[in-house]
Amino acid sequence: MHRNFRLVFSVILIWASLIFTFTACNENSTDPNPDDFNNGIDYREMYKDSILFLSNRFSDDASTYHILIMNCDGSAKRELFGKWNIQQVSWSLRTGRIFFVTDTASFHQTYQIGVCDIKGRNERIIYSSEYLISSIRISPDGNLLAMIVNNGNENKLQILDCGDFSIRDLGGWQTREMGNVCWSPDGRTLGVPMLDSYGSPQSVHFATISLDALHFKYGNKYFDMVSDYNRLDWCLANNKIVVNVNHYGFAVTYILDYITKEDEIIYGGVWWVLGMSWSQDGSKIAFSVNEWQSMHSYIFLLNGDGTNYVRLTDGEFDDRLPCWQ
Repeated sequence: MHRNFRLVFSVILIWASLIFTFTACNENSTDPNPDDFNNGIDYREMYKDSILFLSNRFSDDASTYHILIMNCDGSAKRELFGKWNIQQVSWSLRTGRIFFVTDTASFHQTYQIGVCDIKGRNERIIYSSEYLISSIRISPDGNLLAMIVNNGNENKLQILDCGDFSIRDLGGWQTREMGNVCWSPDGRTLGVPMLDSYGSPQSVHFATISLDALHFKYGNKYFDMVSDYNRLDWCLANNKIVVNVNHYGFAVTYILDYITKEDEIIYGGVWWVLGMSWSQDGSKIAFSVNEWQSMHSYIFLLNGDGTNYVRLTDGEFDDRLPCWQ
């Protein structure tokens, strides 16, 4: 009798201990599971005032870029991911994942796409390409990664499924140069600044293609003379597009309303724009710029109407490609 009672009591204690441990672990856990980034945590509120960017300021070699993060007032700059040489970066605050391109062409003649969690851990390579990957952007829901690949003469859009890592082409190879890629707020359409090299002078179209389309549509057209520094970003909050085109060193920035197709110039500067990103609420835009192709670049903020210029980095290093929304 006593022996049976002690046995039952011991079993009850073991079960109680297991339940307490499981509950405590779940209540105290805030980081993504290393084996499952998409664990239901939405990081948009947590990181609404944080900007991701690439920089060589913490690298031993000035030609090596790592992933950094800072507050949107320029404070608290720190290295988030310090491995490899990172060429491109995009993050999903819905799924807590950071996607990046690393250049290993000198060793294996490949360009690789990797992913890590929101704190720069648990990295792994998920895709390799024989082509240069010149731009990436994760979809608003965090499930599809758009990329521009280049074979030296042509470029095209590709979509990487972040679930099964399958890949498909959009629009085929294009002789017209594309600056970078971004997503519409509903995640069904991609936009690129596409160079029209057939006219004189040259011009840039805001070109779009939906996920189920075969061909691009060409929208607003902007005068341009240097194709390497045409950039745009599509705001997920207000459906407006910030477009930058370059006139031999003088950058002109427009705001384009996707619904009305109306645009207006909001800013201009004697620099080369390397990247732009809207804030989550659509009130501000982060720019990375390089003045006259110097060795250093810096990041600054503007209000969405082009007012209130605020410099976030010092220009002593090469800070580029801000990711905010």
